[in-house]
Amino acid sequence: MNYQFIPYVTFLAVSATITFCLAVFSACRYKVNGQPMFSIWMLVCSYWSICNAFELMGTILPVKLFWANLQYASYSFFPVCLFILIAQLTGLWPETKLQNVVLLMIIPIITTVLVWFDEK
Repeated sequence: MNYQFIPYVTFLAVSATITFCLAVFSACRYKVNGQPMFSIWMLVCSYWSICNAFELMGTILPVKLFWANLQYASYSFFPVCLFILIAQLTGLWPETKLQNVVLLMIIPIITTVLVWFDEK
């Protein structure tokens, strides 16, 4: 077996559950400026919590590396989502254009791809 339960994982599970519930609740309930990006941001947070929990529970190096590599997606997309959310809430970016979001996502996508192909 490649996983072992660690008590710290309980906190990450609670965190993942709360952030996922916030994402669903905000997506279903409120229709305000910045709401879709808040839901996406909460999903990224939930994704990070789940990947971090599995990385902590891994007992062998390949399992830990796999989950650490999955975490890098949340590391790189988290600041971009937060930037877009803050720009929408402050009124600096009232309309989110797909072209601008794609331009902001170039570096996080490159970072995530480079992490997966790093063999060392």
